[in-house]
Amino acid sequence: MLRPSIRAQKMILRWHPTNLASTNVLRPRHSIHGSLPRKFSTSPSYIFQLKTMEQYPVLKRCSRDQLAEWILPSADTAESSDTTTVPQKEKIAIIDVRDSDHIGGHIKSSQHHPSSTFSTSVHTLIPSLSSYDKVIFHCALSQQRGPSAALKYIRLKKELEERKRLASSEEDELLYKNVKGENQEVYVLDGGFVEWQEKYGEDKRLTEGWKKDIWENGYDY
Repeated sequence: MLRPSIRAQKMILRWHPTNLASTNVLRPRHSIHGSLPRKFSTSPSYIFQLKTMEQYPVLKRCSRDQLAEWILPSADTAESSDTTTVPQKEKIAIIDVRDSDHIGGHIKSSQHHPSSTFSTSVHTLIPSLSSYDKVIFHCALSQQRGPSAALKYIRLKKELEERKRLASSEEDELLYKNVKGENQEVYVLDGGFVEWQEKYGEDKRLTEGWKKDIWENGYDY
């Protein structure tokens, strides 16, 4: 008696009634995740991907030129004498999370919160920044420490906002009265301070404590 080929055996096993429940071919097209391809709708890898997306939201990034525009008053605002027609300037907070490499200057008005202790300081940072429209994070290159700090800030802020929403009026007043700024925008500065100082290091309107000799040979930390 001829035995079926390996491929045929696999097909028989795949379509055997006892195995249909473990395949994706009969799963409904509209799953709890919406109109997604059946082979992705309930697979563990896809669900893990969804949870990862919730845990690590997409970070907004701003260029050094955008940040410079946000910091400096516009020409129209500076030259206008009629204060009633001048739009209110947005409040910008800049969070520098460099560690021992916090040398050679910093962006004007920036706050220094080292990444090594940021997991602790972020709890006091959220209420202190509640009145700001935009919060911009950066490190030296904004590749690891800056984005990581921004994610920690966003996750904890969302968690506190949710707790405030569910809290009673007494709890809200006692525990979450300083949790505000639901429309606050969070950014990461592209290129970090290294790229910033290349263009704006000598601009005293935008940078403080810049030392040219430190940056002559580039960033080597």
